[in-house]
Amino acid sequence: INGSSIANAATVGTLTIPMMKKAGYTPEEAAGIEACSSTGGQLMPPIMGAGAFIMAEFLKIPYLTIAAAAIIPAALYYAAIFMHVHFIAKRNNIKGIETGKRVWAILRRDGYLLLPVLLIVVMLILRYTPLKAAFWAIVAIYCLSLVTSRNRIGLNKLMHTLAGGARGAVSTASACAVVGFIVGTCSLTSLGVNFSINIVDLTNGSLLVTLLLSMLAC
Repeated sequence: INGSSIANAATVGTLTIPMMKKAGYTPEEAAGIEACSSTGGQLMPPIMGAGAFIMAEFLKIPYLTIAAAAIIPAALYYAAIFMHVHFIAKRNNIKGIETGKRVWAILRRDGYLLLPVLLIVVMLILRYTPLKAAFWAIVAIYCLSLVTSRNRIGLNKLMHTLAGGARGAVSTASACAVVGFIVGTCSLTSLGVNFSINIVDLTNGSLLVTLLLSMLAC
């Protein structure tokens, strides 16, 4: 649900890995499935990972354009994970866990907690900045937590949550700063242009060889 692979695995994995082991998956399979699923958070719109924000910043294109381009690859990625999980279940005759809870009953009770995610999507479609969309989603989460006592966020928990979010933002800020140094260096010294010209000259116009050398350079 968020763009950090580690955060996804740490939060969702505490629930899904024991559940998969109880259903019949081996510990290694459960951990692998969760790791792959969590990594998809970098690809799946609308949240995606820090890389998408860096791309939007330095390519000077709307974040929504990057998110739209990622929909099909992300869907194919999760379709592959789904088929892998399904075929393991078929092979090992895994039936799942019967908890007696229906999806629609859970959505009727807690479905309103998805509203902040929908708010982010709508605001991005309306061309608001990712920063503004995230800010109002945080405000919406806090307001919605006051609806029921079961999900209520107190002042102390709110402060801890905001502090955790600030610490998490450090990695994104560091990545943006490092990319800024690299892009600035390439621009001021013309390293990027000269490097590209040398690769094209070296490959004598062969597109395939140019792509291979570019891949190695990256």
